[in-house]
Amino acid sequence: MSKEYTETWAEFLDRYPDLVFVRTKKQIYAADEIDDNIVMEEDTLPLVKGKSVVIPIDESSFPRCFKTGSAMELGIWATFICEKNNWKVSPAMVREILTKQEEKLEAEENS
Repeated sequence: MSKEYTETWAEFLDRYPDLVFVRTKKQIYAADEIDDNIVMEEDTLPLVKGKSVVIPIDESSFPRCFKTGSAMELGIWATFICEKNNWKVSPAMVREILTKQEEKLEAEENS
């Protein structure tokens, strides 16, 4: 039996029904900072207080990544990378994956 990976919206919503990736203006360190810094995008899922698990992705740290997709798209891609490597999907892992991607995109831009 092969390992299944999250590659589509439907798979993501099925496997992670309460997980929401949101775009923020700056890096968020506490939950109460999200409301003042969230940037709503077309595909931002509804945030349900007490139910949604929110992973903020700040646009100031990942400007090149955000040229390629929304916070949800970046988050789903990071989820796929985590699954392929048997890593836990967490804010720290998502940030690490996107940091590496941002560095890669910057190197490509400067070459």
